[in-house]
Amino acid sequence: MADLGERLQSVRKRRGLTQRELAQASNVSVSLVRKIEQGERDDTRIETLRRMAAAMRDAVHAGHLARQADRIPKRFWAQASSPAR
Repeated sequence: MADLGERLQSVRKRRGLTQRELAQASNVSVSLVRKIEQGERDDTRIETLRRMAAAMRDAVHAGHLARQADRIPKRFWAQASSPAR
């Protein structure tokens, strides 16, 4: 079974995030992300891991929304951005 660092790195890469992007989105240092992935840290706070997980979920949702946006007719965006009457 993969350890925490291996799992974190695997999920991060599948989500298309760099260590820097994950760190910024999670409000942690790049150094911390690197140390967790390399197994140098085994005392990471649960709240920190939750922020990382949320950041990776958000990356998936953002990618999904971007793909879906191409399928929505342009007239919808024009209506959605016009002021309410």
